[in-house]
Formats: sequence, structure tokens, C-alpha cells
Amino acid sequence: MKGTYVLVINLSRRIQIKVGALGNLSFENGYYCYVGSAMANAGSSTLINRILRHLRNPNLKKIHWHIDYFLKNPNTQIVRLLLLRSKFRMECEVVNVFKKEAEYSISKFGSSDCKCESHLLYFRDDLPI
Repeated sequence: MKGTYVLVINLSRRIQIKVGALGNLSFENGYYCYVGSAMANAGSSTLINRILRHLRNPNLKKIHWHIDYFLKNPNTQIVRLLLLRSKFRMECEVVNVFKKEAEYSISKFGSSDCKCESHLLYFRDDLPI
């Protein structure tokens, strides 16, 4: 199954972590919305397998994406997810919808393969999804 997904992540306290080539980044406590896609028909890059990977214990997987650095922190918890089944990559459109309500975005996070400012958005309060 192919598609786009949204992870709603709660961060219980302010943290600073190194996120690969992005360097040291500060994250306020609150909620984060991460939008990604998985466009394979089979294997580890199907929509379901990508979600299962994000839900696995972060200490048992190799760090590959920006979101892996964030989810590895023990103060993060995925509290909700949304799956959008599609044959087309929709992550940029989806992140732009959520961006309208976000406080701000984390510059260049998760968007190295597109022209978006970011695929990680910050919300002080929980998202209404």
C-alpha cells in the first residue's frame, strides 16, 4: 500500500538534539506534526511498514531520517497517526494544510527531497485530528 502519513508527536519537555546534517536543534514542549510518505508496493517502504518502523523501539533501529533522531528522544511519544492511501505523493500538500494552523515549522526538517520549508510543524496545543 502506498500513501502519505501524519504522525502527531507529543514532546513532554524542551530538548536540544543533534539531527544529522541539520546540527543541534531546540524543540519546545508541545505537539509536533510530521508528514511523510511511503510509495512502495512491497517491502520496507510500504505505508504500513513505514508506520511500523516509526512505532518500533528507537534503540532497535538504525537512524535513517530526520524524524528518527527526534523519535529516539525518550521525551517524545507518537500519540496519533493518520494514513492517507494514495498512488500519488501528497506529503507537500498535506503539510501545507497543517502549516496554516501551526505555530511554526522546524526549518529543513524532513524536506530534503522536496521544496517545502519543512515537514515537521510545531503546535503548542494538541492537534484537532
